[in-house]
Amino acid sequence: MSILGRKISAVLISAVLAFLILLAGQIPWSLLLSITFRNRPSAVPWSVAAMAIVLWLIWQYLGGKGWPRSTSETRRRYLRANRVPAKPYVLAVLSGILSSLWQEFGSFFFSWPKHPQMFSPTVLNSL
Repeated sequence: MSILGRKISAVLISAVLAFLILLAGQIPWSLLLSITFRNRPSAVPWSVAAMAIVLWLIWQYLGGKGWPRSTSETRRRYLRANRVPAKPYVLAVLSGILSSLWQEFGSFFFSWPKHPQMFSPTVLNSL
């Protein structure tokens, strides 16, 4: 197989694996939510706690624990969940909070006119 063929097959295999990992989290979440809403929509959302356990189990498997042991090292190596240094982490959280506040309250301080025709030449000339 040529180098290009190996690269293409690696990308395709990665895409299929990523999709399977996505399904491993999405299918239980969809089932848990449908069970919760079907039984008692006003009840305590127990599906959130159950999904936290499911996600923890997925994270453990991708981190190298579990069967098959032959792929354990590869799964651990490709998890790539490295600790983010404190300063960029704090700045990212702060920018997220500020952008949420701006989205919520920015229009209160700097809003476009509700009636754009207020700034039409006819209205401005009559002032």
